[in-house]
Amino acid sequence: MEKIILIILLFIISLSAQYEWSTPIQLSEEGVYPDIRYHYPAITVDSNSTQHAFWIKSIQIGSDLRWYSQIEYRKSYNDGISWSATENLTPDYTTERIYDMQALCDSLNNIHLIYVQTVTGSEYSRILHKRFYNNTWQEPVEVYRYYTSVLRTGMDNRNRIYATWFLGPTDTGTAYFSFCDVLSDTISWSPAKAISSDKQYGIRSFPIFDGNDNLYCAGNDKENYYPFLFKYDPLVDTWDYENILSQRAVGTALVLSSTNKLNVGILIGPTIDENQNYITTREIDGNLWSKLEYINDNNDVDKEMFIDKNDNIHLFELHFDNQSELIYTNNLNIVFNTEIVQSDSNYYFNYQDVYFQDSLFYTVYVKGEKGTNNTIIFFQTKQIEVGIEEEPCIISDIKLYQNYPNPFNNETEISFYLEETAEIELIVYNSKGEQVESVIKQKMSKGVHSINYCASKLNSGVYYYQLKIDGIAKDTKKMLYLK
Repeated sequence: MEKIILIILLFIISLSAQYEWSTPIQLSEEGVYPDIRYHYPAITVDSNSTQHAFWIKSIQIGSDLRWYSQIEYRKSYNDGISWSATENLTPDYTTERIYDMQALCDSLNNIHLIYVQTVTGSEYSRILHKRFYNNTWQEPVEVYRYYTSVLRTGMDNRNRIYATWFLGPTDTGTAYFSFCDVLSDTISWSPAKAISSDKQYGIRSFPIFDGNDNLYCAGNDKENYYPFLFKYDPLVDTWDYENILSQRAVGTALVLSSTNKLNVGILIGPTIDENQNYITTREIDGNLWSKLEYINDNNDVDKEMFIDKNDNIHLFELHFDNQSELIYTNNLNIVFNTEIVQSDSNYYFNYQDVYFQDSLFYTVYVKGEKGTNNTIIFFQTKQIEVGIEEEPCIISDIKLYQNYPNPFNNETEISFYLEETAEIELIVYNSKGEQVESVIKQKMSKGVHSINYCASKLNSGVYYYQLKIDGIAKDTKKMLYLK
């Protein structure tokens, strides 16, 4: 009885702490400098809520400070509680370095890696695209053979991936772009083109898309270093350029609200560790930008911005204040508040990547030891509170409810709501992501349904139940069984 009470207390504590950052989980081995280095992690999550984490492993060549790189990969079916064994996706890479990588997932759960690889004997690097398709990792396809810096990628609503990058010297180079439709059997990228034929620009934010699949990015011009908004219309294949502020600054991040309001992050300051961060907004079809609103200061120019269903802003950055820290900022309480995700005077942090799905953030990052420069890849999550639906009638298609009672002994009730008649399947998984049982699989009508689930044949522990609609996973929740 005491053991059961203790488990229940621990479970209640875990529920109350659901909005805190999870305990860091080590994904890679420890890199011992200069022999092995781990860097440039990337993460994406598919529609089944499977997390896919990648990072670069660089191995020293001889005794010189030269390395070749390979891509390592792990996945988790349960929000990072357990992970698959590490897989080397590029064992044939034995000469060239990789020094940037981004991961995306299309609507059919194919995974796409866009990364930069050096080319022996060339001052430039090339951009490659490696795809997981038909249950296998395909050979990479070349996106473009010339690259200098700042790779940015995004996917529109039609499963078209866009890539932008900077090519050329800092003062005279400009931004280029290319795209490809990723659901076809053969990958083919469009011919790369500069976003302007007569002016030099740099794109800094990740691309976002409106309901018509127009692309938007933020960055700056190279003449005055003023922040700019860039818009690409795929129907007419043209770019538009809009000066946001007539002041030396950079447009760093960009999101679009549910009311079609653009939110642009602006960085003003002379150096990477001495600057101020602001945000400005305007209607997507308007022409008047709001007054700059202060967010925080002394952060890296590379950052990731997200917006939740209630149009709250979430910002992830690398902060400099005598040491590097990973910080997270939001305006859930109207004003912007910043909290520290990771900080340690004996370590530095960098190369963070973040993915946002529903109300859960997934992040991977590099933690490096000062002095030795030894590096490790870590993973964390954070649940955010985005409000409670006031009436069931506004549910779009389904709603999976928390089982009751929870924790439970032998039996518990699992309920869900369907907007229309559909083929459903309710599946139970263990903490390793292995399927334990298909509880029910049949066509069910519109409305609320409740299933009594008996777990008497299972061992005590944490389990997950997942609702599939017409073969597609819609939602997954956690339950605790006490035998």
